[in-house]
Amino acid sequence: MSEFSKYEAMHASGVDPAHSYGAAKVDGLDQLTGIRMLRVVYGLSLIEAKKISFEIDTGRPADTRDPGLEKEFMDALDDLIGDERS
Repeated sequence: MSEFSKYEAMHASGVDPAHSYGAAKVDGLDQLTGIRMLRVVYGLSLIEAKKISFEIDTGRPADTRDPGLEKEFMDALDDLIGDERS
């Protein structure tokens, strides 16, 4: 019996990867094991599996922009450029 047999059965019955990942979280699997399950059971790439884990874990779409983070990045970039000019 495979460690992911429950999720293999879910996949065989037509359950999509996001719902299987959600079930894995409810079952107590940590994020890394959930990502590994998605890769093994559904054949997803690491990026595809990580996107699903992010969306389920945060409740936000993976393509959500974070204006605060963008400002921090731009400020850090300005600091670096300013340091090079000195």
